[in-house]
Amino acid sequence: MMDFQNAPVVAQRDDDGGYTLRFDGPIHTNTSWLEREFQKVLEKKPLQLRLDLTRTEYISSTGLGVLVWLHNQAKTYGGVVHVVAVQKKTLAMMKVAFLDRLFKVSPEAVATADGGKPAGK
Repeated sequence: MMDFQNAPVVAQRDDDGGYTLRFDGPIHTNTSWLEREFQKVLEKKPLQLRLDLTRTEYISSTGLGVLVWLHNQAKTYGGVVHVVAVQKKTLAMMKVAFLDRLFKVSPEAVATADGGKPAGK
């Protein structure tokens, strides 16, 4: 099976100059497309990077590694990566890898299992 996606991640510039990265679908082992999109955003050196993972029900270990790479690259110039929306299942995977300690994840970021918006949003 090939890992194709139409728009795997959409980067939207926010009012504060940061970016929200909205993912569409799982993050598998074929992450070269994701790395290219991240690089385009990182070139602008945004201080705030927000990850919206409401439509991401699975992240492979390779995918988790790419998110760590994003964090480390942003950190080199003072940027911070926040998880602003995430499914419970995906957050559980991140916790197993202790990534909830690396990324800022607030309790209100947890979305419903069907990919809906976080409570209170």
